[in-house]
Amino acid sequence: MSARQNGRRYTSADVAEARRLYDDGDSWTPWQIWSLFRRRGISVSHGTVRGWVVPGEAERIRERNRVAAAEARAAATDGRVGGRAPTGAWKWARAQALHRTAGLSGPSIAALFRFDYGDAIEPSALAAALQRGTPPRVWREEATAA
Repeated sequence: MSARQNGRRYTSADVAEARRLYDDGDSWTPWQIWSLFRRRGISVSHGTVRGWVVPGEAERIRERNRVAAAEARAAATDGRVGGRAPTGAWKWARAQALHRTAGLSGPSIAALFRFDYGDAIEPSALAAALQRGTPPRVWREEATAA
């Protein structure tokens, strides 16, 4: 079974050929390579061909796609992390990491959790828990309820 029959639009041999044509000095442009592939029935976009052959283009495409995906996620969630239902243990580990690594205060972390997860933990309770080194009661109760 060929690669195109199992749903792939192009093969690694196609990529290698595009790179060879671009690098061989006969001045093949990405547009000409795309046109050649299209005539052969190889379904690939011009931008993909550019990503294969133009130095640094693949990295630029990946970065552009990463930024676009992050912006779409942020727009869809109103900037909230959300989407997951973290356990009390996960929240405690995250709070400790934010406190230790990023230097955030208990009230700051409580505000973050309120924004991201709708968590109504009291800022003073979280600050005291971080100082004590034990999770707040509400998160301990979540852990035992699960």
